[in-house]
Amino acid sequence: MADRASAITTDSSITTEKIRKILEKLGYKDLLSDAWYKRIDGWLHWYEGKTKWHTYTIYNGSNSITCTRKTLGMAKKASEDKADLLLNEKVTISVTPKGADAQAGQDRKPSTVLQDYVDEVLKDNDFWVAGNQLVEVCNALGTVAMVEYLEGADVKIDYLAAPHIIPLRFLRNKVIDCAFVSRIVDKEERIYIQRHVKETTGLYTVYNNVYDKEGKEVPLPADVVPAWLTGSADPLFQLIKPNICNNIDLLNPMGVSIYANGVEEMETIDVIYDSFFNEFLLGRKRIFVDDTMVKPNPVTGALMPIFDPNDTVFYGIPGNGDENKKPITESNPELRYQAHIDGLQTALDLFSEKVGFGKGYYKFSETGVLQTATAVISGNSKLFRRIQKDEIILDSALQGMVRALLFLGGKGEADISINFDDSIIEDTEATANRAMREKTTGLIDRIEYFVKVYKMTEKAATEHVKKMDARSPEPVEEPGQFGGL
Repeated sequence: MADRASAITTDSSITTEKIRKILEKLGYKDLLSDAWYKRIDGWLHWYEGKTKWHTYTIYNGSNSITCTRKTLGMAKKASEDKADLLLNEKVTISVTPKGADAQAGQDRKPSTVLQDYVDEVLKDNDFWVAGNQLVEVCNALGTVAMVEYLEGADVKIDYLAAPHIIPLRFLRNKVIDCAFVSRIVDKEERIYIQRHVKETTGLYTVYNNVYDKEGKEVPLPADVVPAWLTGSADPLFQLIKPNICNNIDLLNPMGVSIYANGVEEMETIDVIYDSFFNEFLLGRKRIFVDDTMVKPNPVTGALMPIFDPNDTVFYGIPGNGDENKKPITESNPELRYQAHIDGLQTALDLFSEKVGFGKGYYKFSETGVLQTATAVISGNSKLFRRIQKDEIILDSALQGMVRALLFLGGKGEADISINFDDSIIEDTEATANRAMREKTTGLIDRIEYFVKVYKMTEKAATEHVKKMDARSPEPVEEPGQFGGL
């Protein structure tokens, strides 16, 4: 197939009335409104850094001057920070044959054929880079998708942003049928629409259609079939969205940006930051010099200033003939430095609350906007709860992705475990020490210990303890002492 624009892209021209008309001709009437995708466009502009709001005019008494506000880019910053807390380099995906003994250890990967296969497919699709970027875009635009497919014998993953995702049928918040719109980049740009439809048989069929810029259907590439009966009851796509309610449209299955309800707070931040910039720009030192401070040019005899006219500190003004007036007047405006710092910090706290980080996550100091230290994050219960909520949806999506990869590779079913990096938001050493004390005092057993400390499933922990007991029984613990495991 010709190259397909499958990278995370936010080309909003995809979701036009043209696409809607194409889908309506295919029999789909109850599509999400254009107004919804305009909302997404608005979040996208904030994510890009500048919106129409950042351009404004000021009347200076004679002309209207067009100005552009400075921005701290908090939409991008918050989306990026949340992604780093959810899908970073410490997250692992473990795959073991169905019913096989699971190996222990948070950092030990099961060395199986299935694990090697999944690792290789993820590597070929640059998942650990693209996945983090996908979650970042998810936080910004509310919804993203992973779509798995075959390209010859190779298993591929598309990463698509909200403008490319059009739900066709859904039940409550679960999308059953979905269309994914992208572009075929060839001699001539064309629109590619792939529809994943669950048939009455309970199995999915993938339909492929290609259209030109005018919306007229054109022949498919030679290596693409019009319809593919997948034979799978599970979809070969997964949607990811922030685990917060869509308060804009309660019946809409797509998610909302993490800053959808924080736009006014971002405006406040940028107004203060722009004022902070102008405070230094307009409040710099100036020296006013009248026209008595001139001397004749030694060659031409013409009067010339005794100061450098190209120095922006000096301002030449006409004298008024007053002999008692100083010919040189210095101006040193007092900068409202601390007032801006305090105002900006308050605005950052309000924004941080709105996006789920909790108060104090961002600090504005001499070095700029900083993320707080891990110790502060660990004590932030609001952030801890929000991250764990988001992990519920992300865990389900990643497991669905791995099942799709295994299905496309003909590998069968497997036990899948997603191990998130909770060390970012909790003290893992403190957790291990607490679990050890609880085990020693009999509050938990060894199985619960491995579940808490090593994030193993209860089944995997049970198998591991059985293996340990087969090698050597658990030693008897002396009262008040830490025993072995």
